[in-house]
Amino acid sequence: MKPGSVLVLYTDGIFERENHEEEPFGIERLKQIVKENQEKTAEEIVGLIYKTAFEFGHQSKWEDDTTVVILKRLSGDREGE
Repeated sequence: MKPGSVLVLYTDGIFERENHEEEPFGIERLKQIVKENQEKTAEEIVGLIYKTAFEFGHQSKWEDDTTVVILKRLSGDREGE
């Protein structure tokens, strides 16, 4: 991974979350959150994903398991990197 790269691992509970119109949150929304916030910390990105998906589902109970893991390469300043 190059410095600044972000790797996102997730379960289907995130992108399958639906709003009242039964529209899924979708992978494209997930990608957009990461792209727009890639300069933030991994912890902040995870928080934004959960917050946005929760609000998208009108703050209703989660129907499926949801897991998000963000790995972010911070820099390549150390010797050998």
